[in-house]
Amino acid sequence: MENEKMYLVEVYTENQVGLLVTVTGIFSRRSLNIDRLETAPTTLEGIHVLYITTVTTLSMIRKVVQFLEKKVDVVKAFYKEYEGEQLLGTPNYDQTQLALVAELLNIE
Repeated sequence: MENEKMYLVEVYTENQVGLLVTVTGIFSRRSLNIDRLETAPTTLEGIHVLYITTVTTLSMIRKVVQFLEKKVDVVKAFYKEYEGEQLLGTPNYDQTQLALVAELLNIE
């Protein structure tokens, strides 16, 4: 049986009404508690990032991220083990991930 760990999910998305309800619904349907949720604008026009922490298994977090990416307003989602880095107040999105999002949206 897989060990549960704390994961950080980064969801890059268009800023659309109702998206937060959809994203949190994906977690609640899988009985995953959201321990922490933060949002921030990115340097890309109209693109925001959601930071979500949850405790689950690797296989479950992979399924959640795959399902998130199927949503129309979600551009790209990533996950990694959460190591307790500070999130509040300063967006710390990964520049490599942001470049991938820009490429997916054909933004220069």
